[in-house]
Amino acid sequence: VLKAAKFLQKSKNINLIILKVNKQGKVNHKDLENSILPNSLITIGYVNNELGATQDIKAIAQIIAQKKKQLNSENIYFHTDACQAEFQDINLNKLNVDFLTLNGSKLYGPKGIGLLYCRKKAAVLSPILYGGSQENNLRAGTENLQAIVGFAKALEINEKIKQKEKKRVYVLYDYFEKQLKQLISEITINSSEKSHILSITINNCDSQTMLNYLDQYGIFAAAGSACTADQIEPSHILKAIGLSDRLANSTLRFSLGRNTTKKDIDYVIKKLKVIVDGLRKVNSMVN
Repeated sequence: VLKAAKFLQKSKNINLIILKVNKQGKVNHKDLENSILPNSLITIGYVNNELGATQDIKAIAQIIAQKKKQLNSENIYFHTDACQAEFQDINLNKLNVDFLTLNGSKLYGPKGIGLLYCRKKAAVLSPILYGGSQENNLRAGTENLQAIVGFAKALEINEKIKQKEKKRVYVLYDYFEKQLKQLISEITINSSEKSHILSITINNCDSQTMLNYLDQYGIFAAAGSACTADQIEPSHILKAIGLSDRLANSTLRFSLGRNTTKKDIDYVIKKLKVIVDGLRKVNSMVN
């Protein structure tokens, strides 16, 4: 989303405003309100993919609706990226967004398929491919029927099990956080609320080195979001919440899913402690 916005800023000379967030990764609603112009597209992620921070999309939609009236402008649109919002309310009648994007793989559906919701009155989109008239003339080419059906089924299953699975995962999150604090010193929990994502900063330990060791134990984590896993620059998300380059490069992101168990978490903590203790011992000898 950010790269698309920066591309438009450069290629179309649009006025791009990037809002600051607090230490919890939340947007200040007053700052948002003050930044809205008569012709605007506001895009705010529903659940952050590195911190698990959840924005109040319904409240933000109300602010935008009020601003539209105040400015007497219909050309103000609201988009949310809901790719990580598997436990949140994505009822479009309640969210009151103009655009919503979602992908299949985050909901245990097929990989390589996405969903774009567009409110009819906000139908101001241009095609991303020209040629055929498929998908309301917005995306030429034969539809991937198998992926579409699989995605629809994944959404259906998620809605059925969402509340029960959310409760189970949040219990695991609490346990994971508590054990980390008890067993590993100089650790900071960056995630400010329960989610399926847990971001931690472990002082005096390089995240890439920790990831290499975790990989050897069959443990999969990330130093940032999966979208930027091949980059060694500090995460812009971690920088936005106030982390220095050093701390950002000592940060790991864990995700909890449908197959995660308490036994898995115990295994992760056991191996992570061995890795951290070893790295700190080496660092103390070098320094």
